[in-house]
Amino acid sequence: MIGEYFRSFPGIDLIGIAGLLLSVAIFFLVVIRTIRAEPSFLLHMSRLPLDPDEEITRHTTGR
Repeated sequence: MIGEYFRSFPGIDLIGIAGLLLSVAIFFLVVIRTIRAEPSFLLHMSRLPLDPDEEITRHTTGR
């Protein structure tokens, strides 16, 4: 019943395609950012949940 209701909207196919393209674009941006990140930053971020007192501002500001 809900599917039939949504199919009655004109252009509903475009919304699905746009959502898929947006999801794929965000995925690739995250992958690219991860590849380009410095190894020391990734190591720090991997240890962060284990050491909540660690200050992250020196890694994010580049100091």
